[in-house]
Amino acid sequence: MAPKRPNEADSNKWVLGEYFRTDWSEIVESTGDLPVVLNMAALYEHPSRKHFSLPVREGESLRDQAARISALQQKQREADQIESRLHKTQQFNRKIELNQQLRSLKFEVESLSST
Repeated sequence: MAPKRPNEADSNKWVLGEYFRTDWSEIVESTGDLPVVLNMAALYEHPSRKHFSLPVREGESLRDQAARISALQQKQREADQIESRLHKTQQFNRKIELNQQLRSLKFEVESLSST
């Protein structure tokens, strides 16, 4: 599943967001009836949320949740890079700087992953 949005520069084109996927699973029981919704966007949103690893915040749209997950993954990659640089660095003052950056990134990761 990949969320789409209209291109800001050219309204005739669409921009794909990050792809979300789950592992294959056996169909053991009925998936249930479709939800009662008023528009196609809400119908698309219901099964799409199963692909997201984070729970939904109250009042959060599908697009906002996808953006939050993308930002969370980016922050985690940055934190991993800083952590590897921290282990390689030998200068104490550089370690202090990197440790402060790492702490702030971990705080941002926690705030993005909380509900």
